[in-house]
Amino acid sequence: MLTRARHSAQTPLWRKSRASRLSYDWQQARDSCPVSERREPVRLRGMALGSHDVPAVGALLRESGKRILAHKGEVRPRQARPAFGCMGIPSEVRLPALAMTWHITARESDAKSVTVRELGPDRLLVFGPLHDVSATREALGRWLMRQTREHPFPKLKSISRTTGISYTRVVVRRQRTRWASCSPHGTVSLNSKLLFLPPTVVDYVMIHELCHIREMNHLQRFWALVEHHVPDYKVHDSRLRDMWKLVPRWAAKVNV
Repeated sequence: MLTRARHSAQTPLWRKSRASRLSYDWQQARDSCPVSERREPVRLRGMALGSHDVPAVGALLRESGKRILAHKGEVRPRQARPAFGCMGIPSEVRLPALAMTWHITARESDAKSVTVRELGPDRLLVFGPLHDVSATREALGRWLMRQTREHPFPKLKSISRTTGISYTRVVVRRQRTRWASCSPHGTVSLNSKLLFLPPTVVDYVMIHELCHIREMNHLQRFWALVEHHVPDYKVHDSRLRDMWKLVPRWAAKVNV
């Protein structure tokens, strides 16, 4: 183990001790290359260096220290993340699937629950006990589900008529790992997070699930049916793998 050694004019930077271990004279090294007083010397364990390596190691430490001091003012600060509103609430909500953006006004109040209210076509008011981050996310999640029921539902009905594939009913969920699903009884489940995706990708997801009503598998017949309705389905299918990164943090963490 490396230990501090007392400074003397004859003491080298490195002093060989028992079991071929070395002790480093930190005081003398600091005189050669100043370091911060707030830092303790780094202790290295089990270094098996020969006597011929000592001068090279000392020179390397001094040179590294000089370079650090020389470039101290050139360190770039980490890029700040986009600004958010109070209590971690986003300043706006963008839904590419609907080509719509809502600007959010947050207001802490004595209300018992968090409420999201639409003030117009592009403005939302979020008020209540906003210090409860979980409750605030849940309120925004419920608003997102309402948007999914209001907009993509009619779109699915239109795609169903175009493809000639009928479904029994449609529900909105907040799955963590699936964009959508289809039951053997013809129930299509849409993830509310689909609203954060491009419209063409959302259309593909809907057609994908409708095709499962005919083929409840991912075998060749299923993909042939998908290709019949979406010739470039492979492009959309590959894009879906990276689409989760488009979901903002507040929406990704809401409960199912």
